Amino acid sequence: MRHARNAAKADDNQGAIVKVGAIFGRWTVLGRGANIGGRRSGWLCRCSCGTERLVMGQSLRNGGSLSCGCLQKEIVANMCRSRTVHGNSKRSGETRIYRIWRHMLERCNNPSCLGFKWWGGKGVRVCAEWLEFSVFLDWANSSGYESNLSIDRINSNGNYEPKNCRWITRSENSRRANEERWGKKRMEVAQ
Repeated sequence: MRHARNAAKADDNQGAIVKVGAIFGRWTVLGRGANIGGRRSGWLCRCSCGTERLVMGQSLRNGGSLSCGCLQKEIVANMCRSRTVHGNSKRSGETRIYRIWRHMLERCNNPSCLGFKWWGGKGVRVCAEWLEFSVFLDWANSSGYESNLSIDRINSNGNYEPKNCRWITRSENSRRANEERWGKKRMEVAQ
């Protein structure tokens, strides 16, 4: 989405001359500033929110910089506002069940997540129906979720899906993980 938006802005400003008073996105050019990186022209700009910053002329002309960051924050906030209907997300003071769901998705789908190699990297997935929080929440409430419990996959090589998940205490979850981890190592040593 960002690239498409920037491409459209780049067409509007391509070849535009940066000068005092010129407007690029939410930036208004106030004057010439110091070079950036030794060679790139820097321009002192004021964002429509009032923030002043040194911006590269090239970024102004090609649409690479449209604001101080306030535009992106507004876009994300509007997206969240239009999608959030369950009242459990960060905007409404993220609930524990929402955090469990979000972390489950992250460790299975986001290679940048620290735990990805133990879940998504091993092929563990979240079932399609649970990609929607309200469906996961309904399952959790009908399956005995309480705030002191953690989600557990019955078959640790299986996916996160209703028939393979249950709620157990953190100590039970840790005990199971240790048994699996150390049990496999003991078997390898014995062989």
